Amino acid sequence: MRGFDFHRQKPLLDYIADFYCNGLYLAIEIDGSSHDEKEVYGNKRQARL
Repeated sequence: MRGFDFHRQKPLLDYIADFYCNGLYLAIEIDGSSHDEKEVYGNKRQARL
């Protein structure tokens, strides 16, 4: 996509990002029902990534 390489299920730190682009330092997480009631975990993960 526009010269950037995206990877699926990329291990980062202690997590696995749904999509990651090294050239943009961009991690994308697709939240769904599997993430319900995990707001504290999600906030910690977002801060670290």
